[in-house]
Amino acid sequence: MRIFIVFTLCLLTFTSFSEIRYSYFADENYHTFEEIKIKDFKTLETGSINLGFDYPSCWLRIDFIDEDLKDKVLFSQCFTNDTLIAYIEGVNRSLQIESFGTLSKPKNGVSNLKIDLDNNCKTIWIQITSHSFIIDDFIILPEYEYRKNTQAYSIFLGIVFGVFLIMFFYNISVYFRVKEPAHLYYALFIICMLLLNSYAEGYGIDFIWSIFPKFNLVVEPMSSGIGILSLSLYASRVFNDELKSSFFKKSLIFWSFFGGLIIISSFFLPSRFMSQVANGCTMLLLLTVFGAAIYSWKKKNKYAKYFILGWLVFMIGVSGRVLYNAGVIPYSVSIHIIHHIGSILEAFVFTWVISQYLNVARVRDLNQSILLKKYSDQLDELKLLLKNSVRVDKPLDQMEGAKLNIDLSNYLITPLSNREIEVLQELSKGLTYQQIADELYISKSTVKTHLVSIYAKLEVANRTEAINKARNLNIA
Repeated sequence: MRIFIVFTLCLLTFTSFSEIRYSYFADENYHTFEEIKIKDFKTLETGSINLGFDYPSCWLRIDFIDEDLKDKVLFSQCFTNDTLIAYIEGVNRSLQIESFGTLSKPKNGVSNLKIDLDNNCKTIWIQITSHSFIIDDFIILPEYEYRKNTQAYSIFLGIVFGVFLIMFFYNISVYFRVKEPAHLYYALFIICMLLLNSYAEGYGIDFIWSIFPKFNLVVEPMSSGIGILSLSLYASRVFNDELKSSFFKKSLIFWSFFGGLIIISSFFLPSRFMSQVANGCTMLLLLTVFGAAIYSWKKKNKYAKYFILGWLVFMIGVSGRVLYNAGVIPYSVSIHIIHHIGSILEAFVFTWVISQYLNVARVRDLNQSILLKKYSDQLDELKLLLKNSVRVDKPLDQMEGAKLNIDLSNYLITPLSNREIEVLQELSKGLTYQQIADELYISKSTVKTHLVSIYAKLEVANRTEAINKARNLNIA
């Protein structure tokens, strides 16, 4: 037993341990490779870097100590860095320099960093430059495992992008069929998510950046601007009846205007500044839309609760990525998977909310049509009564007269004066000219003058016709 213990201790003493050491240097002045080698690097536990918007550039140093690197690869998770320049030092090899990133011109096209390792690798220095926030994870895996994970994740992303495209074309087709703007607004929002996900996952960047190399500098703020514009218009439309002139309605109008301003400004203002503005405004808009949904729910919009549910699913899905970006949790591929699943569920819920809004609008329009039909029928009946009211051979019966319980004297070509109406009312009581004069304190000749004018305006020839027409017109 003692011999076994001594042998084990000797084996542990003389066996060299393999190790991979990570360290970084936050670079504010874009130092060269020769300058950076004498700087003091800070130790990292893993290859995960998260400096946010604080620095435009950063250096990562990876030291391999007796590590078996045969058939292994080093790769980064971020597809959107402007440039990644790797300086590879090794045993019995000259310095090897490889460039990656969206603004570089690598020999194999634009892509994220991927370096094939071998046992000659000693130290790798990587300079990271970004117009946006600096966040990345550098991972070392066996080649076969890297390929397997990449293929599986690519299939998953293909499904995600396929669902987004289906939802986009569905909303566009419904918009052209029913002319409901909310479907168009949400289709624009899906375009925003497609652009941002393509940008974040590196899909299509070889093609896009070969045509427009600086697309990387504008895609983030531009996509965020499209999202802000479309989502604010969408919420304003769907919750229009409840919001009316409330604070949330005014806020959504402001954000729609500001989203358009961000889209235009992303092509002219510094990209780093616009990325910060776009990220901050997006978070504020999300809170505004969430508040508008709660406000609408309290105002008895029964479908707002489903919007809130969809928004919560989306926020839960994206919370992992937010916490990762904030440096609270380490990188995991499950973060991206949950984020994409949350986005898909949110897309289904939001589209369904529009359909329910349309159903409510259809019912409201149908009720209005029924009321209009009812009023139209009543108006036709009223027109007939008005036509009959000009008959002077007999007065309308009591029921028909009740339907015309309004003052129609103003509908005469020349309306009667107040004194003429008084004379006509007294005449309908069967009074003589003298009695009318005594009642109104005027002379008999004045009464006759008024009656001549009354007969002319009513287009009648005698006392009986005047009384009948006055009663038909609800004057006497």
